[in-house]
Amino acid sequence: FQNARNLHIHMDQTRSWLGVPIMFEKEVFGVIAALSFKDDRAFQSKDKDLLTFVGSQVGAFLSRRRAEEKLKDSQNKWDSLVQNSGDIILTTSKDGLINYINRVVHGFGEKRKFLGDFIGKKFETLVADADSPRVSKFIKEGIKNKETSSFIVQGNFSGRFYDCTSTP
Repeated sequence: FQNARNLHIHMDQTRSWLGVPIMFEKEVFGVIAALSFKDDRAFQSKDKDLLTFVGSQVGAFLSRRRAEEKLKDSQNKWDSLVQNSGDIILTTSKDGLINYINRVVHGFGEKRKFLGDFIGKKFETLVADADSPRVSKFIKEGIKNKETSSFIVQGNFSGRFYDCTSTP
């Protein structure tokens, strides 16, 4: 076979070799091996221990890398779904401050030109003054009880009515 340095290695020329799996949490990613072309007894128990340790560290790295790639893919899918949704999607902190909104709502544009204008504002500022206490109650109870709640509110800027779902 050929190694990373383009050296052609013929296994029949090796005098001894030591190989251990590259693994993490029972998942095998490959093998790491050391070869000796001079000594029949080149490897000892301590060499096996070292190679096993290196293999476990490489396995942990590969596992983390795979998890990072899955997380990135998941984030990209989420971003695409949210950005292309016909619904207004926003997230708030536990105290009700908006920390994300996917798009400007029709009617809000007169008051706030950019999505960033909403960040850090209370969610209740988006609804009509008459609905604000009721909305605040729904949100606080949903967070406290870890329950989803649905309600209809009138928008503060547009006067339109919105069907809302609040999920902790």
